[in-house]
Amino acid sequence: MSPDFFRFVPWEGEGYKPVGYGPDSVSAIIGSIKHIEDNAGDNLQKRQGMIEEIDTKGIIATPANSFINELVVEAGRLSILNDGRPVKILYEPEPHVEFR
Repeated sequence: MSPDFFRFVPWEGEGYKPVGYGPDSVSAIIGSIKHIEDNAGDNLQKRQGMIEEIDTKGIIATPANSFINELVVEAGRLSILNDGRPVKILYEPEPHVEFR
């Protein structure tokens, strides 16, 4: 387990507090959902616009913007399977990975 993804640290409350990319991501997703709920209510068009804005800003991972994460994982997999050979991520003409 990566300590960057998730770890427990002492804090002002009882026990330990989870910190790192994992808990921060969950918090950002919940915060985005609450922001949409608080500001768009049942207005579908407003909700869709807010979701599009979140996708564009890359605030949280969504199906519309997660291809970048997939490319990073694929680059790591390709490198590991080839004894650490350097890999590059290319976005044109279509997003893909290849050896340097």
